[in-house]
Parts: sequence; structure tokens; C-alpha cells
Amino acid sequence: MTRPIPATHTQLDQLLTGLVERVADVNQAVVLSEDGLVVSKSTGFPRDDAERLAATGSGLMSLSKGVSMDFRGGPVRQALIEMAQSFLILTSAGPGAHLVVLTGPNADVGVVAYQMNMLVKKIGEHLSAAPRDIAGPAVDPGV
Repeated sequence: MTRPIPATHTQLDQLLTGLVERVADVNQAVVLSEDGLVVSKSTGFPRDDAERLAATGSGLMSLSKGVSMDFRGGPVRQALIEMAQSFLILTSAGPGAHLVVLTGPNADVGVVAYQMNMLVKKIGEHLSAAPRDIAGPAVDPGV
């Protein structure tokens, strides 16, 4: 029995695919919710890989926010990981959402980050992803 594959946001999939096709050395792009769910992914990026990247991106942004709070750095705008064969770039993409891009080793990180930010501005209303509602009794904070 196979599990159903959750749908992604088709318009965003197309925009992310455009980013991959348009910007040199960008290989994959994913929009994820703050809790690590895939909202959208570039075409051709296997779903399992997109889900792993979304979970990783969520964890990295959470760690970045913790560091920012500890050292009074203000809101986290972007995170960059340089690897031997690629770059991983994360940016905030609206309330409760992030955009993560994987590049090849020769990517111009400045150009990629600029294009990511332009994409976020262009489609910001589509990129907000509300966190999942946690089932359970409501807790009165005044108690």
C-alpha cells in the first residue's frame, strides 16, 4: 500500500522551477512551512528529497533564530551553508514560511540570494504558510 503524496502549490512550483531554470547553477528550490512541511518544490526535485530538505531547512532556521535571540541579532533574514560541492541558502519567505535553494559549486551566491529575495517579494502573498494546528485542549495562559 502506497501512501498518498501531499499536493504542493502548483503556481509556486512553476515559479520555483523558473528560478531554477533562470539562475545559473541553481539546482533545486523548496518553499517550506516553519514546521518543516513542503509547501512547494521545483519540478524534477524528488518528493522524498524535498521533504528531507524542508525538514533540514526548518531545523536550521530554528537554530538560527535561537542564536539571534541569544545574541540580540534581530530577525533572521538569511542563512548560508557552504559545502565542498554546493551551497544551501535559506531565506524567510513570509509569515511561517521559508525558501531554501540548493546550488552547484560555481553559483554566484550574491546573485542567487538577490533572485531569491526578488521572488519572495514578487509572490509573498502565496508564500505564507500557517503552522499546523496542534490538536488538543486549549490552554488558558492566565491559569
